[in-house]
Amino acid sequence: MKEKQSTFRKGSYLYIEGDEDADQVFIIIQGRIHFSNNNENIKIAHRDAGPGEIFGFISALSLKPRMESALAAEDTTVVSLPSSTFLSNLHSNPDLAFKVLNYFADFLRQYDDLIFADNCTEDLLPLETRLHKTGLYYYKESQYQISLYIFNRLLQLFPNCQYVDSGRDLILEMENAGTRSILEPIHEGIYNVYADNQAIFCEDEPGEELFIIKEGKVKIVKYQQNTEIMLSVLKEGDIFGELAIVSAKPRNATAISFGKSVLLPINKDALGKLIQKSPPILKRIFSALSQRLWFTHIRLDSKLYQQAITRFYAFLENKLVEENISIQTDKTCTFKFGIDELLKMTGASQARDGHAIEELLKDSNLKFNFGQIIITKPLILSQKAQYYRSRDGLYSDHETSAPHQCEDTPETDEILSELDNFEDI
Repeated sequence: MKEKQSTFRKGSYLYIEGDEDADQVFIIIQGRIHFSNNNENIKIAHRDAGPGEIFGFISALSLKPRMESALAAEDTTVVSLPSSTFLSNLHSNPDLAFKVLNYFADFLRQYDDLIFADNCTEDLLPLETRLHKTGLYYYKESQYQISLYIFNRLLQLFPNCQYVDSGRDLILEMENAGTRSILEPIHEGIYNVYADNQAIFCEDEPGEELFIIKEGKVKIVKYQQNTEIMLSVLKEGDIFGELAIVSAKPRNATAISFGKSVLLPINKDALGKLIQKSPPILKRIFSALSQRLWFTHIRLDSKLYQQAITRFYAFLENKLVEENISIQTDKTCTFKFGIDELLKMTGASQARDGHAIEELLKDSNLKFNFGQIIITKPLILSQKAQYYRSRDGLYSDHETSAPHQCEDTPETDEILSELDNFEDI
């Protein structure tokens, strides 16, 4: 299928939120497109688009339903092209690829601001104050490896700040107690090897690299209001840390090795070469970022549920969609995170949500092992998610249509094999 130019009259829709036929990417030639959501609370994360702007690529590259509705605000001419053609254009045009990466960064940071709106006062604090507060949190939680990493970075980045003396005292105290900070990974050729619970980077420090996971898992967490929020557990083939190389802003989360992990670091210069010379990795990077943004959109939407039990089931159902597992199947599937991670990712606590947690643990369709959640029949889980959504009272039926199953993204083995050739790029 080739590029196609079309004109849409004012007031006509190019696509509707939830549309499953989402392969097309659009470039505006003239006119204006207005975006809207069924959920009024998150529409501010979207904006109008004008000539030269690209839209629709998030759903097209993530193979997920449309996140929003696109309406012609005036007579508008667009060029539409399939996602495969769009990716080929990115491969041959690094400037366009970085433009799209900046779109990702813009969207993700806007969603971050919405998800963590309660943390806006913290965001106004100086970076050294935020680093100090985060380091103190991990110190009080006896997570000394992470605390040591943060305090060492604080002293490196702000050697003359007001927290130098207290930071040095805490570092000395933890080291005298037998904890040694592992500040640097082990380098094995082009790869970095991290030990279990070793910090890869921390929130609010500058960053110059993104990472692709070759082996192992990585936890992405955020400090907010004196607690740690689990954002995601990433696995082999996943990409993270990309926002720091497409914007001048500091890291917006902390990355911690979950067991031993082997990572490929890629700086901005290397990324430009990779985009031109390795189509499989380029496709994986943009597909992975699109999926993460799509899922972040769903996470933001899910934050509005009042009941913890609704958030549990909605989150698990959304995770099935993220993993390209059909919610209509009756085949068993396993998530590589446990009940503790689930509680953190949904903002639940035993003290406040004990009854909901007990109800979840009694579900015979779910099994909870160490570091695993096993869903016996996703279809049953999806039905329960719909049930709890309706009881929560936040959504009507037309706003909770189940996403469809999409074709698989590139095989992880193919991507990982490409990493072995990275040294030649």
